[in-house]
Amino acid sequence: MDTKEKILQSAREFFAKSGYEETSMAVIARSVGIKKPSLYAHYKSKEAIFKAVMEQEFIEYTSSVAKVLSDTDRPVKSLLHDLLLRFSLYDDESSSEFYYRYSRYQPADLEAVIVQKFEENEQIMTEMFNDLIQRGKENGEIDPALSNQQIYDTYFLLVDGLSTTPVMYKEEYKKEGITHIWEVFERGISPKEQ
Repeated sequence: MDTKEKILQSAREFFAKSGYEETSMAVIARSVGIKKPSLYAHYKSKEAIFKAVMEQEFIEYTSSVAKVLSDTDRPVKSLLHDLLLRFSLYDDESSSEFYYRYSRYQPADLEAVIVQKFEENEQIMTEMFNDLIQRGKENGEIDPALSNQQIYDTYFLLVDGLSTTPVMYKEEYKKEGITHIWEVFERGISPKEQ
């Protein structure tokens, strides 16, 4: 891992745990094992580091989703189930904390930038999922009477809710809960028997 990657990894952890305002350039530099002036050789400001971390997070997120969804040989419901598990049993705690902290609480001077990035990412995700949902409707897995937006909204409200549970519930309870949630969601999007 090169110095720039170490800076971004360390900064992400501090931004996630301590918040933007409480994270200083000195703390980031010290955690990477470099002097503060060396940090400025890589990034001009804390804001530049934050934007780079945010960009990296969104690229990694959408890339991982695109990779799963690219498997056109698997049933659509199987892909949705796997993504639900991946999203809700997220093993990168600092990445998850970063995402949820800044989706809810943006520093005032970065709010417009963060909101714009979330909106751009939402558009990318909507396009990817529209294609997937449409494929599910065409192959008879998903009820065509439901709009793609209804399914997308419901799915991601479940994902967002499940993603907040690691700190609240034990792992066994969470896995059982995910199974129950998936069963209800799957039943809800399945075509109705005539």
